[in-house]
Amino acid sequence: MTPEESRDFLRQAFIAFPGVSQWLKDNSPDPQATIQVWSVALESIKASEAISVLNRWVKNELPPPTGYQRELFVQHVVAVVKQDRTKEYSAKHRDKVLDQVNANGHSRGSVPVLGSYMRDIMGFKSSYDLGQISFEELQRQVEDRKQVALEAVK
Repeated sequence: MTPEESRDFLRQAFIAFPGVSQWLKDNSPDPQATIQVWSVALESIKASEAISVLNRWVKNELPPPTGYQRELFVQHVVAVVKQDRTKEYSAKHRDKVLDQVNANGHSRGSVPVLGSYMRDIMGFKSSYDLGQISFEELQRQVEDRKQVALEAVK
């Protein structure tokens, strides 16, 4: 997200959760500088992803940060987006493997290795989200694990 998108997002967040804005005014020695720092933290996500989190907080589909957690408001947004990405990534790769398994003549119910495969994929994605491995390493590990899973069902 760009700095401009970050400022727009934070304006919307302050409207939806005035307590965050008030917390910022009451606790930051320089609220505008804090917003600039928060904008840097938001660079790793898309504006649409952040808005999705905000909308789910407003609709009470997810618990919003409260109390002392307001200091970590932006980190909460980024963490929820990363969880969403992990779920989406896992589902996408699960479907790819299931399609390949089906193409090989196996039924979905005959794949006992799928649970293990998905745990491994989610672990790889978590390592990527934590900055422990690069995106290229994530792709390599996923591809390697996919080949192992496909061999197991042959």
